[in-house]
Amino acid sequence: FLKPFVASIQGRRPVPGVYPWLLSLGSRNRRRAGGLQYCPVCFVQGMAYYTRESRFAWHTACERHQVMLKDCCALCGAAICPHLLTMPSIDLSRCHRCGHLLATAETAPALMDALRFQACADSAFTNHRGFFGEEELSVADWFYTARWLLSFLHGAALSRFPSANIFLAEMGLDLQGYPDSHGLAFECRSPASRAFLLGHCFCLMQAGPIQFEIAL
Repeated sequence: FLKPFVASIQGRRPVPGVYPWLLSLGSRNRRRAGGLQYCPVCFVQGMAYYTRESRFAWHTACERHQVMLKDCCALCGAAICPHLLTMPSIDLSRCHRCGHLLATAETAPALMDALRFQACADSAFTNHRGFFGEEELSVADWFYTARWLLSFLHGAALSRFPSANIFLAEMGLDLQGYPDSHGLAFECRSPASRAFLLGHCFCLMQAGPIQFEIAL
């Protein structure tokens, strides 16, 4: 169902595996680790449902309520797995394992730069073009550039070389407290971990290639 969207982002037919920018379901038989996200406030205000966009790795917050998305039960920590619900308790707003009401989870405010990246990525995806600074890119090149910058930020955060710190300072970025998620792929990380990197990536995307090269 999502392969056409992956093909648009990659600019070619997707190869089976963990697709870039598509949250991994982490499936093993009927067990699952991550992959579905939801907004607790949305669940409180209406019928529980899971959107197609919540599978995209650049979605980390609810635009309507500006809170972080959740990808697990706040009580038992189980991944969101509505396909494991059984009769008579089929209720998409409850955890399949412990029955906890997912809407009662505490919310955290969205990281605004990550939310801005989310809006830019949605725009690039919809309009088939995006911008790196003032340079216009195709949707495939835009997502490729963003992906490269995410890898660059990950390396700069872990290397702790003086030159990396100087570069980050030149760009006005601070990666202190970076959650490296034990080396997990970007598509396997929690919303908070992805939002941390995406917020910094947004700043680099806004700066553009010329300022990026000067700082390097």
